[in-house]
Amino acid sequence: LCFFNLSWVGPPSPLTGCYLLIVLGEPHSEEHKDNILQHLLKGFLSWDVGDCHVDLEEELNTITQHAPEGEEARHGERLIQYASENLVTEVLIHPQYNTLIQCMRNLLSSFTRHRHIIHAGYTFSGNGSWILQDGTFSVSDFSEAFQ
Repeated sequence: LCFFNLSWVGPPSPLTGCYLLIVLGEPHSEEHKDNILQHLLKGFLSWDVGDCHVDLEEELNTITQHAPEGEEARHGERLIQYASENLVTEVLIHPQYNTLIQCMRNLLSSFTRHRHIIHAGYTFSGNGSWILQDGTFSVSDFSEAFQ
C-alpha cells in the first residue's frame, strides 16, 4: 500500500483542481484482488476534501457514469484517463516502467494545486519498490521523474 499527498505548504496558490494517479497491480487470485481493493479504499480515504477542495466521491461517480475503457497496451497494461474541471485522473493497471514514468511526469508537471498518488499493487518488502510488468519502480526512480 502506498499513497502520497503531494500538496506543498506555502503561500496561497493560484492553482486549482487536483490530479489523481492510481497504480494497480494485476491480481493473480481472489485474495490478491481483495487486498488490492482494500489498499485502493485506504488510498481514497486518505483524500482530504477540506485540504484540496474537491469532492472525490462526486468526481469518482462522474467517472463511473462515463465509464471510460481506456487503452490496452501490450501484455495487458491498461491506462484509463479522465479529466473534469476539478480533477485529472489516470489509472494504470499492470503498468510497464515507461508508462508509469510518463504518468508520474504528467502528475508532477500538472498545473493543479493538489496531487495524490495511490499505489495498490505488489512491492518488495525490503526496499518498498513497486513491482511492475517489466521491472521495478523505486524511490530513486520517483526522484528522477522530477527532472
